[in-house]
Amino acid sequence: MADNISSPWLHRVAGREWPTTDVVEKILNQGILLVPIGSKFGAEEDCPTEWRLSFSLAERELIHSWNHTQVLCYVFFKYIKKDLMAFLPFGKLICSYFIKTTLFWLSEEQSQKEWNPNNILACFHELQKRLMYWLRYGFCPHYFIPENNLFDGILNDASRMILENAIKNLLTLVLRSTHYGDAFRTFHFHQLQRYSLSDTTFVEKKIAILSLLKLFRLTLKSSTRKQIRAILSKSLLRLLKQKQSYFPKGIYLLAVCYANQIYAERLSLDSQNNKERYISHKNIVSRLMIGTNSDAIAGWSLIAMYFCKIKQYGIALHLIEKILQKCSKENKLLLTFVDNMEMLRYFAVKAGTKWSKRQSFLQSTKNLCMDLIYQTPTSTWLLEEFLIDTGFKCWRVHPVIFTHFLHFVIFNRTGNKTKRDRAIRNIIISNRESRIPGFFRERLTTFILLTIAYKLINDELAAENWLAHAYRFGKKFF
Repeated sequence: MADNISSPWLHRVAGREWPTTDVVEKILNQGILLVPIGSKFGAEEDCPTEWRLSFSLAERELIHSWNHTQVLCYVFFKYIKKDLMAFLPFGKLICSYFIKTTLFWLSEEQSQKEWNPNNILACFHELQKRLMYWLRYGFCPHYFIPENNLFDGILNDASRMILENAIKNLLTLVLRSTHYGDAFRTFHFHQLQRYSLSDTTFVEKKIAILSLLKLFRLTLKSSTRKQIRAILSKSLLRLLKQKQSYFPKGIYLLAVCYANQIYAERLSLDSQNNKERYISHKNIVSRLMIGTNSDAIAGWSLIAMYFCKIKQYGIALHLIEKILQKCSKENKLLLTFVDNMEMLRYFAVKAGTKWSKRQSFLQSTKNLCMDLIYQTPTSTWLLEEFLIDTGFKCWRVHPVIFTHFLHFVIFNRTGNKTKRDRAIRNIIISNRESRIPGFFRERLTTFILLTIAYKLINDELAAENWLAHAYRFGKKFF
């Protein structure tokens, strides 16, 4: 029976890049299972006992043959399904088996060269389009038995139409926050040149995961408190209840760190009750401390901003000094939306040094990378200085510039003019001399912050000068 079932599949995959001959042989040697599980829709009247064909062993071999880009496409789509689409009508009807089956078909049909980390968004987009197509026509073919429609008895016409529209707007759902729209448009579905020159397993893993994390952070930034809490609890649950492999575990741990940081920004200190305000303070600090495990520089910078907000300037200044010392000693990669080629070169060099030792993904990210400071407009403790109107928005700030600006804010508030002016000079010097990879596109934000600084000290001429720099720079490069 197994031979009769597998023959059409064997003829179909013959000569394909995927699955390879070795994988096909393993599947044939293991065979398929006949399990005593009946239909979810009830047994036939003349057959009260039902059995089902199970291809779980074959599917396991196919999944193990995926590269990291394919695995991450599957993981990220499952994350969206469970943590975002669950809030939509009929969202729970899109099961993981549909996603897995879609990825099996795409892996078979497309060249393996397409499944590389720098093309991960294009791969994700293909997965999205194929699911939309099947939902539109109401037919999702089983991978081994194509004539078997997986949608039968599960999705009706109304639910399929709603789910098709939901998946169609999936990236919009992920990137709802409008102030990231322009940045995302530059991060296209493209393949980088000369990728094969640095094509190592090490580089592939890091680039693919970090590309996904950019989308993941944006998703969290645009989520409600209820959604962030749900994402946080589910990530913790999966870490505690399931044995995760090396990289999925790293992604879930980073999800916990990011979610705690962003959730802390939504907590308020406005309560008039001292006990409630103290509990809220402890909650915010503890969550921000968890966030430092993903990125020490960005994480501690957010903590410094928080203490600046509650006017505990001594603690804030101590943290800022430690952050600047760490930045001056270490050459860390700045993670941005568009510097994947820089990431390739950087990771290729590091492959033979620090990251050749088996560190956890969190340790690797923390030790070698630093992220931008992502200001959240809805944050309950955003500094007033960042809200001064200049005609530009500066929600993404370079961490070094951010800490110097915090220096300026503290000294300006406390009336220390000498140190205040020195902080402004440090911003200008960092902008001019920084050689940190990826810094170029953040110069516009630096000009905006300098405009704000000079406005605050009532130097209108200097403020107009830096604002003119911002307009010229924005027009020339963006």
